[in-house]
Amino acid sequence: MITVNCNLCGRDEYRVRFPATAESDALHVDAFRCTHAGYGHHPQIVECCHCGLVYANPRWPTGTVLDAYTAVEDETYVEERHGRELTFRHHLRQIERIVGPADGRALLDVGAYIGVFVEVAAAAGWRAQGSSRQPGRRPRRAGAVWPSTPARWPRSICRPSRSTW
Repeated sequence: MITVNCNLCGRDEYRVRFPATAESDALHVDAFRCTHAGYGHHPQIVECCHCGLVYANPRWPTGTVLDAYTAVEDETYVEERHGRELTFRHHLRQIERIVGPADGRALLDVGAYIGVFVEVAAAAGWRAQGSSRQPGRRPRRAGAVWPSTPARWPRSICRPSRSTW
C-alpha cells in the first residue's frame, strides 16, 4: 500500500474518519464483487483537514486496483439481475424525488458493470449512459456503457448542454 496526499488540494493533513476494516494489505480480485461476503472491508478512510475530501489513505497503487477491478467476474450479480432491477427502480424513484423527473435529462452511472442501472434509468426516460472498466460488458437493451477513461467517452457525456442537467 502507498501513502498519498489529498487528490483535491495536494495537502497531507487529514483526520481518520473510519479505521481500516480490511484484514490485510493484500488486494484480492474477488473483493471487488458486489456479492462478495467481504464487501465493505476497506483500508483506512480519512478526511482532508483543508478541503474536506474523503479518501482512502494509505491505499493500493492505482494500477493494482484497476487490474483487480477489470479482472472481476461476478456471476451471482448477473444471476440476480431481476432483483437488481427492482432495487435500482426503487433507488431511481428516490433520486427523482430529489432532482425531479427524468424528462430526457442526462444520467451517468460511473462503475456501471453490466449496465443494469443504465437500462432501468433509460426505461424511465433518462438519457442514461454508464462507464465500466470491464471490457465487453454492455447493457442488453437500452442505454450505453463506455470505457471508464473519460477521454474515450462520447462528446455528449463530457460536455452536456445546460438544458440536460
